[in-house]
Amino acid sequence: MGDEDPAGSLVYASATRTLDQQEALLENIQSRAGTLLGAASIVTTFLAGLTIRDGQSLTGRTVLASAAFIFLVSVCVHLLSPRSPWMFRFNVEGLISNCLNPDDRVPMETLHRELSAQMGRWIASNQEPLTRMLKWFRRAGIALGVEVAFWIADLVWRR
Repeated sequence: MGDEDPAGSLVYASATRTLDQQEALLENIQSRAGTLLGAASIVTTFLAGLTIRDGQSLTGRTVLASAAFIFLVSVCVHLLSPRSPWMFRFNVEGLISNCLNPDDRVPMETLHRELSAQMGRWIASNQEPLTRMLKWFRRAGIALGVEVAFWIADLVWRR
């Protein structure tokens, strides 16, 4: 078979698209975690200021609201902190030395197969951490809801 490889091109393009989607998902999770952290800080400052006034004691609800906030902050900081290396792109120098060697040209079919297999391994190794990050982000969102509920309950209870 010559340098024409439509099936290999299709697989390669699909793998590339999947890696691009994973990279976009990672950026999206981190962006939303930053937004959630900012929103939680504003909500906590506002509601805690209304709820806890001069000389008032803390209640179980204020402690639980504060615990939910601390949990949320911990999760968001963890989501925003650098992780083990993500694999989304090839090393260009390696591609040039391995694929563009004039003395030993690799057939396009072989090139597509090997690069697609490598991207498949990257997709698999990226997927589990991304899934975990999504779960933790959901938990942080729930923590914000719980925090707001406790602050409002305490505010209403004290009135």
